[in-house]
Amino acid sequence: NNAVHTHTEEEIPAIAPTCTETGLTAGIKCSECGEVIIAQQEIPRIASIKASKDKHTYTGKAIKPGVVITDELGATISSSNYTLTYSSGLKLPGTYTITVKFKGKYSGTHKCSFKIIISNPSPKASTSTSSVKLSWGKVSGASGYIVYDANKKKIKDVGSATSYTISKLKAGTTYTYYVRTYKKISGKAYYSD
Repeated sequence: NNAVHTHTEEEIPAIAPTCTETGLTAGIKCSECGEVIIAQQEIPRIASIKASKDKHTYTGKAIKPGVVITDELGATISSSNYTLTYSSGLKLPGTYTITVKFKGKYSGTHKCSFKIIISNPSPKASTSTSSVKLSWGKVSGASGYIVYDANKKKIKDVGSATSYTISKLKAGTTYTYYVRTYKKISGKAYYSD
């Protein structure tokens, strides 16, 4: 008796890849004899999740960067495979979190971060025998500037001025100075790095 076997198809469930494990596509096998009709294919694991840009300059408007997500083979994972939610704020300087929730053929929830920063000025120095004049261009939206020494000790808050002269310096000695920007928002001061 050579009866012909007709397969009864049964799905082999897909396994979603995560950041630590590869996944598998759905497959099909015969529920009676166990023969695989459509084999499962490996789906590469998620290898990298990061904000599209990790630092953004303060503008006073909400900033919501996208993310760049790649798998272990370096391929970009399409945005149709995840949703993004952002921590509150997004307007003030600080560090913010993006929560990535995977869907479709991927699973898991992961977080990455980005910063909103106050821009630093770019000071230039002109020297004489016993003094140095620091000058810099105006940083858009800045409330003021603070000059610091090499140990990051505050020398002077110069307000909105874009230059400051330090005198009584010793000839032949190297001095290092920094200038930070600050922005006052609703009574609170935020500083550049």
